[in-house]
Amino acid sequence: MIWALLGLVLAFFFPITIQASESQPAIVVVSQVRGSECCEPGDFSFFERQLAVSQETRIPIYFALRFDALHDTDIITSLRAAQNTYPNLIRPAAFLEITPSLAHRASVLYTAPERDWYKTTYVYPAGYMLAERKALLDTYMAQYHTVFGYYPSLTVGWFVDTYSLNYLHDRYGVSVHELTREQWGTDSYTLSGGPIHYPYEASRQWAFLPGLSGLTIIRQTIEDPLKNYGDMSSSYTSQPNDYGQHTDFAYFQSLLNTALRQPGGQPGFAVLGLETSMPDTYQTEFAHQLRYIASEFPNAIYPDPAKLSDLSHSYPVTVYAGQGAYWITTPSYRLRLLFSQDSVSLTDLRLYHADITDPYKDAEVINAGFYIAPFLLDGSRWYQLKGNWWSRLFQPQYSQGYRTSNEQEVLPTYLAFPKRDSSQEPKVTTASNLVTLSYQTAGRGEITFEFYPEQFILRGLSPSSLRYIDHTGGRIPITETKDSQSYSLSFVPAGDLKYALKGECQTRVCTFTPHLDAKKFEQMRTKFPFLFLPSSIDDRDTNGSLIYPSLTHLIFSRTPARIVVIPRNTAGLPVNLSTPVQFEAGELSLLSDPLALQSHETILPLPLPVDIPSKLWYQDSHPALSLLFSLPTASPLGQSVSLTQSNCLTMLPLY
Repeated sequence: MIWALLGLVLAFFFPITIQASESQPAIVVVSQVRGSECCEPGDFSFFERQLAVSQETRIPIYFALRFDALHDTDIITSLRAAQNTYPNLIRPAAFLEITPSLAHRASVLYTAPERDWYKTTYVYPAGYMLAERKALLDTYMAQYHTVFGYYPSLTVGWFVDTYSLNYLHDRYGVSVHELTREQWGTDSYTLSGGPIHYPYEASRQWAFLPGLSGLTIIRQTIEDPLKNYGDMSSSYTSQPNDYGQHTDFAYFQSLLNTALRQPGGQPGFAVLGLETSMPDTYQTEFAHQLRYIASEFPNAIYPDPAKLSDLSHSYPVTVYAGQGAYWITTPSYRLRLLFSQDSVSLTDLRLYHADITDPYKDAEVINAGFYIAPFLLDGSRWYQLKGNWWSRLFQPQYSQGYRTSNEQEVLPTYLAFPKRDSSQEPKVTTASNLVTLSYQTAGRGEITFEFYPEQFILRGLSPSSLRYIDHTGGRIPITETKDSQSYSLSFVPAGDLKYALKGECQTRVCTFTPHLDAKKFEQMRTKFPFLFLPSSIDDRDTNGSLIYPSLTHLIFSRTPARIVVIPRNTAGLPVNLSTPVQFEAGELSLLSDPLALQSHETILPLPLPVDIPSKLWYQDSHPALSLLFSLPTASPLGQSVSLTQSNCLTMLPLY
C-alpha cells in the first residue's frame, strides 16, 4: 500500500512524457473492461486494481470499455477521476463485444443463449447483416461520445470484419484496431496467416491483410515464435490466463525479452493486456507483469495511436524471431523459417494481395469465423502423424485440415534448405526496407536470404538444393517445379494455376516473387471450402450429415440403440446444429441433449451419439423400426432421413 501511494504521489508531481526513439522498445497495454451484464461480466475491484497499478508503475493503459461498462456508474466515475488526474496514463478506448443491451438499444435481434454469448455469430458485428452492423456501431459510438465527449481512436475486438472497421475509420476516425493473435478455433474464431507481431496498415478490402486503408492493426498479446504455431491449447502467449495453464512468470519474462530484444537492431515491440473478467490469480500476475516492465525496461515508450501508425510504416519488412523460428512479414508475403539442430526449413508461406476481399463482406458469420490467408505452405495444418517407422512408410496417417498441430508433435509439410552448421547461429541485419538472414552450411558455405517488400533473394544455392517435403497425403494441390534456372511452388487445383511463388535463378542466386490474382483466388475460395472455409458455406446447411447405427444387431430390452449423427454440410465440413436433433418412432418423441449439440464446435468433427431404449420400438413381436431424423428448422424445408429395418437397425428380441 505504501509503495502504491508513493507511486500516486510521484505520478502526480512528475507526469510521464513519451518521446519516440527507434532504439527504444515500444509497448502497448490494453485492458478489456466488461460491465455487469451477462456474457462473462467484469469485476469492478479488478478494474480498480488495474487503474492503481497503471498509476503505481506509470505505465499507460488503454481501457477498452464494453457497452455495458459505458453504462456502469462506478466504472465511469473511477475512470474519469483517474483520467483527470493522470491524463498521460489513463486512455479510454472501445471494446466492440455485442451484449444484449447493445443489440436492444440498436433495435437488432439478439438470439444468443447465454452459454454461447462468445461465439462470433453473436458477439461481433460480422455475425449480423450490414445494416445491423452499422446500427450496432452507431449505437455504441453514440454512448461512448455521451460519456467522454469524443470518439475513441483505438478499438478492440478479437474478430471484427472489414466493413465494420472501415466504417469506424471513415465515420468516427478510429485509427488503430486490436485483433486477436494467430489462432485456430479458439472461442469460435480462426485467424491464420495474417501479419505477425508488428503493427501493419490494413487493406481496405480485407483488414486481415496488409494494404492502404489508413487503419493500423495491432495483434493481441506476445506470441511464442516457436510454440504458438499450430498450438490449439492457447498456452503459449504472454496472457496470464494462457501461459498460466502450464508454466510460471519466468516464461512471461522470456517472451517479453524475446519481443523487446529482436535481432539485427530492429526495434522491439509488444502488446499486453487482460480482461477485467479474468480471475484474481491472473489479475495479480498481470500487475506483476507491469511492475517487471517498469523495472527492467524503464526507457520503453508507450505509443499513442498516431505513433502506432508511424511504426506500421517505418518497417515494411519485419522479423520476429525466437527459439530458432524466424517470422518475416512484408506487404506481399509472410513466411516462417525454422532452424532446428542442423536443419533449415520453410514451414509456412502466405501470399498477400491488397485486393482480396473479406469473406464476410456480404455475408454473416454462421457460428464460427474463419480468416485464412492464401497459403503455399502451412505445416501446422497439413502434416503426417509421427507414429513408428512402419506406419510412416506403409500406413501413413495425414491430417484432415480441420485442426492444427505444432511441428514438435507431427511431421509438417515444408520446404527444405541445405543443412547448416549447428555450432553457429544465423545472422540477422535489418533496415527499413530490408531484412537479411544468413547461415553457414554444413559444407562451410554461406546461404543468405534478402527479404524485400515485394520479393526475396536467395544467395549461395541452386534450385536443385531446394526440396518440397509433402506430408499432405495429396490433399493440397501444391506443385513443385525446378530446373537449372528456376524454382516455383504453385497452387494448382484441378490443373488450373491459381497462385504461386516463382523463382528465377542464375549463378547460385534466385529471386523469388509472389504471383496472386485476387479475383481468381476469390473464385477458387468458394469452390474449395475445405481449404479456406469461407462464409459462403452456410453452416445451417446439413445436407452432408451422416447418420448410422453403432450396432447392426440389438438384443431386445437389453441393448440400447445408439444412433450416431455427424452433422456436416454439403462440402463435408463439420457444422453446428442450431437446435436439438429430434427422433420420432411411433409414439416415441425424443430430443437429444441440446447442451451436447450446441457446445459442439464447428471445427471439430466429433460424432454425436443419442441413446434410445430399444424396448420402446418393439411392436407385436415383429421387430421393426422407422426412425425419422428431422433436421433443424433452419435447414432446407421438408428434408428428412428415414431409417428403417433394412437400412438402419436389425432388432433381435429374446423370448
